[in-house]
Amino acid sequence: SGGVDLAKVNAKKGMVSKLVPGVFFAGEVLDCDGVTGGFSFQICWSTGYSAGGGAAAYVLGGPPEGETKKKKKKKKVGGDEAV
Repeated sequence: SGGVDLAKVNAKKGMVSKLVPGVFFAGEVLDCDGVTGGFSFQICWSTGYSAGGGAAAYVLGGPPEGETKKKKKKKKVGGDEAV
């Protein structure tokens, strides 16, 4: 059907391009077909929601919706030591 190859889009990070940071894709711009063989309103709505959340997170400097920043684990020093 044409459009941006899904292999070049990171859907887990808000439909962002894997090649160009800060470029987001949604709807019929993507190369995907609905189950019935045509384009799907659901594909448009879902990818639009994801791309909007990803773009907002990108602009605000946070992780995309549904993804959290990884916390650094603290190293244990010694055992039960008296202070």
